[in-house]
Amino acid sequence: MTVSRLPPLRRLTPWLASARGQHRARRGVALLLLGTLLWLLATVLPSEAASYHTLTIDGTNDFAADEEVPGTSASTWYFTWDATNFYFGINGSDVSGGSPTEFVVLYIDTDPQTTPTSGDGTSTGVTYNTQTPGLPFNADYHFRWKADNTYTNLLNWNNSTSSWTDDNTTGGNFGISAFQSGTFLEVSIPRSSLGNPDALYVAGAMLNEVGGGESTFFMTPSSNSPGYDANFTDYFGFGLGSGVSPNDAENLNTTPLSVVATDPVSNALDIATTSTISATFDRDVDSTSVSTSTFTVRGEQTALYDGSYSFPSADSVQLDPNDSFKPGEVIQVQVSDGLLADNGMPSEPYGWQFTAAASGGSGSYSAHASTPSFGAGSSTDVALGDIDADGDLDALVANASGQAETVWVNNGSGSYSAHASTPSFGVGESFDVALGDIDADGDLDALVANIGGQAETVWVNDGSGSYSAHASTPSFGAGQSIAVALGDIDGDGDLDALVANSIGQAETVWVNQNRADLSLSKVASPANAQPGQSITYTLSYTNSGPQSASGVEISDLVPSSLSNVSYTSSGATITATGGTPYTWDVADLAVGAGGVIIIT
Repeated sequence: MTVSRLPPLRRLTPWLASARGQHRARRGVALLLLGTLLWLLATVLPSEAASYHTLTIDGTNDFAADEEVPGTSASTWYFTWDATNFYFGINGSDVSGGSPTEFVVLYIDTDPQTTPTSGDGTSTGVTYNTQTPGLPFNADYHFRWKADNTYTNLLNWNNSTSSWTDDNTTGGNFGISAFQSGTFLEVSIPRSSLGNPDALYVAGAMLNEVGGGESTFFMTPSSNSPGYDANFTDYFGFGLGSGVSPNDAENLNTTPLSVVATDPVSNALDIATTSTISATFDRDVDSTSVSTSTFTVRGEQTALYDGSYSFPSADSVQLDPNDSFKPGEVIQVQVSDGLLADNGMPSEPYGWQFTAAASGGSGSYSAHASTPSFGAGSSTDVALGDIDADGDLDALVANASGQAETVWVNNGSGSYSAHASTPSFGVGESFDVALGDIDADGDLDALVANIGGQAETVWVNDGSGSYSAHASTPSFGAGQSIAVALGDIDGDGDLDALVANSIGQAETVWVNQNRADLSLSKVASPANAQPGQSITYTLSYTNSGPQSASGVEISDLVPSSLSNVSYTSSGATITATGGTPYTWDVADLAVGAGGVIIIT
């Protein structure tokens, strides 16, 4: 592939916004790779940088203009990141001094909170002789480089011992690379060494710990005040899936996106079955991050509600469901941390529920005319839901005394008959059942709580109401379980389980792990291509599990300025579905599977 001419320079932010989250994708969600055009703009032209800017740690300052932020005392700092590393640099006179008592330090918080000094970590910095700074957030990592170049070190905060330590990795280096050239120092820290965060809070400085000359200087952000034992009062927040420039003013003292109002309000009753659902946030939302996996609406009786998303204002999201709610149905809404602010900061997970209105009825009950009863057994619980996806409410009955669970199909008028192909499943001492879309395929699966020391069982719906044991986790736990409830407990968009137990046993919380974790990286060679020069792009992708991934798509935009473009692939089978941009459907990826696409 040859660079025949350089494309015109243009504003990058809209392009970058579409690439947010490219380093991680989930089952059924397309992987959108940052376009080749952006790589050319970022590496060939001396322009604004794309976030996701890969650096070579060699002492050459190849940070871009919009990755530069001022520090105190005429210092300059730099920040950027790619799918693998977090990079930072500093340019300041003392960097070249070779002093064994001076350090470049960076405090890092990998789980940013709306209240920055909450969550894991500590707001008390590392002690250097008699200096112990206060921090504006709870840091869980502390980088330090000694100016005589004798070591580079990363400390992590140990919550159990309430102390800074580096004893969990050999030498405490965590895979860091650092290179100093004159007054410039650049550093890369593997994101995996920081726990693969999606966002960070950071604040940095240079300090002298020698007695009689102690001071903290070269602080960033520059709104901090240097001096002896100086506290950090301000910080930068970076969303690492963001296309926002690292030096954007909005990154100063930012926090995670937060829901401030909902419609309907939490626990509202008698909400019209045709209502829209909306949430208002404390600032503008990145509309490209909104989907059914980040703004999720589920019905107790109908699983996932899809529909049309709109944005009544820049700080609000609204879903107009394709289908009406069932009368009396409890609707759960979950905002996950995959929904981003316009500066890339993730949302604080938030959930609420309301109840759809039922109309008519007087509260007087009489036997159903044609099906006054059905089934027979030691039944302990029943759940209603549209099991076979035909629009009416079917029934799933849990039974004890060694009897199987039974599936009853509604004909639309309230007459029930046994499911044609799966009238029953399982066998045990079942005490409770909950319906929900456990495997995120759009239908109602079943989770059954059992007593007598028997494990809870997971049953997967094929979409027609036929149930089979979950392939990889057919059961979990064991105890005297009498009730189970499904909901997004950990704010990641899927349905977790909370089980109530009897006979003095504690309640148990079970986290759903039904998502694949897909990583995607792209490398350009050479990194700086000139007109007329050949260039090669290598796309590498892997499924790290814990589940297999299906419905995966990879897309790469190749600009018209490149000629003689072709590609080869290895690993997983891919099928080309488009040429501009290049798009491939990827065969189902088992855990550990992946492949490489080479564009030349």
